[in-house]
Amino acid sequence: MVDHHASEGAVEGSLAAVDRAAAALGVRLCTCFETTDRDGAAVADAGLAENLRHAQEVRADPRPLGGVASRAATLGLHASLTLSDETLARARALVDEHGLPGVHVHVAEDRADPEDALARSGLRTIERLDRAGLLGPGTLAAHCVWVDDHEVALLAERSVKVIHNPSSNMNNGVGRADVARLQAAGVVCALGSDGMSGDVLGELAQAYLVRRDTARDPRVGWDEARGLLQGTRAVAELFFPGAGLGTLREGGPADLVVLDSPPYTPLEGDNVLGHLLYGGLGARVRSVLCGGRFVLRDGTFPGLDLAALCQRARARARALWARRR
Repeated sequence: MVDHHASEGAVEGSLAAVDRAAAALGVRLCTCFETTDRDGAAVADAGLAENLRHAQEVRADPRPLGGVASRAATLGLHASLTLSDETLARARALVDEHGLPGVHVHVAEDRADPEDALARSGLRTIERLDRAGLLGPGTLAAHCVWVDDHEVALLAERSVKVIHNPSSNMNNGVGRADVARLQAAGVVCALGSDGMSGDVLGELAQAYLVRRDTARDPRVGWDEARGLLQGTRAVAELFFPGAGLGTLREGGPADLVVLDSPPYTPLEGDNVLGHLLYGGLGARVRSVLCGGRFVLRDGTFPGLDLAALCQRARARARALWARRR
């Protein structure tokens, strides 16, 4: 799981709380805190400090699971339109000084982002981030809806990984990333949900259907979908290098998802994607293994009282809503 956490009203210790939940469940996690200037300098300082604290904890103990690290760290940033030049410079310094892979940042989700960047600096969003030295092979750039051809070329040149969030983009009415254009330029694109759900397979189907609908062509979409799966595996390799995550092989890390979707036609190497996009769409997840250990087994979480957890979550939600009124 790659998480971009935000809780500007409760920054300190928030990544530790997310990390504890991942450890209790037994899943791999790369998380970071969404640093932003929109709530003032003190909150921006706290966000950078929280990213650094978590990165230091991960370096001290990567918490092996099945012979592979189960946690990783990067540095989180909100969008360019809520980040000052000073904060961008400090983020770059932290990445360099502490050997972080890069930054995880919202990029050009809405047209307001490039408009703000132009007003601030005379540069578009990607150009501004590049000037700050924040684009590279370890950069995750979420969205990239409102990018021009020069920015696409920059993304490819810097080997940035673009995270495509089709459901979130449609929900927010901001447009959609042109994945076909990005991939044609050599940009690695991966799948994300931006908090809409945990259904990454559903996001793959959304991306596939959006591509066909946008092109008004039922023949397209296959290449883009394959590229998104390959790109998602590349993100796993970025944070857990050499682990072979996303592969099914003898001696591999055994991070597996079992769908309750029996194939009614032959399931073979050259039609797996079709089975996923059509036969697997909406299929119930029966079991999940991480490092060879069951996280979910036949629809239940071993050692986890889900009913009690949901009851507690509902109570916490009501208390939070009451505070916000």
